[in-house]
Amino acid sequence: MIFSEVLGIKCHGCGKKIKFNTFLCESCIKKIKNPEVTYIGFNVYHYGKYTELLKELIIKYKFSGYEGLKKLFGNFLTESILNNTENINDFEITYIPSSEKSIRKKGFIPAKIIAEEISADLNIKLTEIFSSGAKKEQVKITSDKRETNVSGKFVLKNHIPKKLIIIDDVFTTGSSMKEAFRLLNSQCEVVGFTVAKA
Repeated sequence: MIFSEVLGIKCHGCGKKIKFNTFLCESCIKKIKNPEVTYIGFNVYHYGKYTELLKELIIKYKFSGYEGLKKLFGNFLTESILNNTENINDFEITYIPSSEKSIRKKGFIPAKIIAEEISADLNIKLTEIFSSGAKKEQVKITSDKRETNVSGKFVLKNHIPKKLIIIDDVFTTGSSMKEAFRLLNSQCEVVGFTVAKA
């Protein structure tokens, strides 16, 4: 009897028995995968849509202590990066920072944890480039006020590499990605990746 059968490990989507620490069966992963790209001065690639199962998993990851999902989301974006980026080893990787309030509430930065997984998978350098002085959580703000909440609130805290991958969990209005791009001031080649687009 295999380990997953002993523990009764089931897919979070359909309930089918799956391997330990995988969270989803292949069928549910295929349902989630819905690649899309948004251009906001640079390309931002999204693994899927922020609906149904993927939305449920992201909410569990960010708000219910399911930190183990970092591996699943890391795998999603590693695949997306390999499919959409040439010369991976020329890039460094960073992430969209969370507000101070969000960090205090969750105890971690969701995009950072995913970026760490990708960095390890692809053996590319993770550099903490941005910090956030935003006082409010983006998730608590209506779409029309998100850009104002982050405008001028990101700060550069490290060098700017020649090529940079920026990671975030959910792309809603793109205000955080745009603010990061503004700070970089066209000093490097940028490409973004998110788990989902809302």
